[in-house]
Amino acid sequence: MEICIFDDSLNELGIVDEFSSLIWTMRFYQTGAFELKAPLTENNVLLLQKNRYIYRPDVEEAGIIKSITEEISDGGKIMTVSGSMLNGLLDKRVVDKSFAGSGTVSLYNVLLYSLCASTSFQFVPCLYFSSDDPMLNEIILSAKNYSNLGESVRSAVYGSGYSLNFRLSPKNKLIYVGSQKSVDRSIEQKDVPQVIFSSEFGNISDTVYNYSEEGCYNYIRVRVHVDSEIAGLRGKYPYKDEYIANESGKIERYLIYDLYPGSENGENESKGIALSVCIAECDPIIIEEQVEGAVRKYIDLDKTYAVMRSEAQSYFNEFTENFSGTADGSGYRSEWDLGDYVSIEDTARKKFYKKQIEEVTEIFEGDHRSVSVIFGENLKTILDTMKG
Repeated sequence: MEICIFDDSLNELGIVDEFSSLIWTMRFYQTGAFELKAPLTENNVLLLQKNRYIYRPDVEEAGIIKSITEEISDGGKIMTVSGSMLNGLLDKRVVDKSFAGSGTVSLYNVLLYSLCASTSFQFVPCLYFSSDDPMLNEIILSAKNYSNLGESVRSAVYGSGYSLNFRLSPKNKLIYVGSQKSVDRSIEQKDVPQVIFSSEFGNISDTVYNYSEEGCYNYIRVRVHVDSEIAGLRGKYPYKDEYIANESGKIERYLIYDLYPGSENGENESKGIALSVCIAECDPIIIEEQVEGAVRKYIDLDKTYAVMRSEAQSYFNEFTENFSGTADGSGYRSEWDLGDYVSIEDTARKKFYKKQIEEVTEIFEGDHRSVSVIFGENLKTILDTMKG
């Protein structure tokens, strides 16, 4: 395998065709990384320099050199070159908020104003992205909430099923930026060939099953204090309230929202035993009105209960369940790709788990190639058997 080296204007400088190992890690949402170990030759020293692009023509993927170390050992003189994949261009840069004020802006505009102004110290040469890309226009950032460009983009796209894809084109001397959409290859769909990792198929081993109720809640009560200054309630939401004595014995009024299996917006149809109870408080949404020259405050029931519902759902979690293993990566880029949703079969429990492939690492050593796969986060699923 050959590795091509380009400068920041995407002029090809040469080829590294002799190396002892290459670790190439691609990540769907996060920034990928690479590490190359090569002989300390005059050609390699001239080519492998900081901030140059390292390019694999076999898969049309590229990274940026960020670190170089040299050492002399029994194996001879070796240089280790490492860095990030192309979406690392977003790191160590900030979101240019000057154009956005305090509002929300599309990812397209964030990238345009933050990276493409030639007078800016953040300018990235040869960068191109289309204003027609759906993800760049659909993903919205709150400009006032972010500063680091890389972190803001990753936070906005994580879990969306899209990633920001950087592709180096030697022919056009451009770095194309666009969206990459994940493909559902699980058994839950029938539109594309299904991909199943199962010990029976011999493509997954060292499987691990985890079930935990630690830190989990499936009965949440959220309450809002009704201050004595509140003149009344406005809205149609069927509210529930309670009067509770505080530490000094004074009776206080609270609006109540309960979430548990079987309740409105609960995740189970049948009620179950509460694993634990969580009580959270949040602030009401206030409406102010001028009445006969005086300001009166009212609680907007509909908006307040929407906030309470969202707060309750952020805590709602009956348990965490996870099934993972060491997957065979022989089907990488042919049967499945980074970001795809696949099924993992737990043969002992006769269950399938749908997971996203979020990271793939290729290791090249001589003529040997190995591939490791990392699936997405732990699953949060519905308990299928009643516990005694």
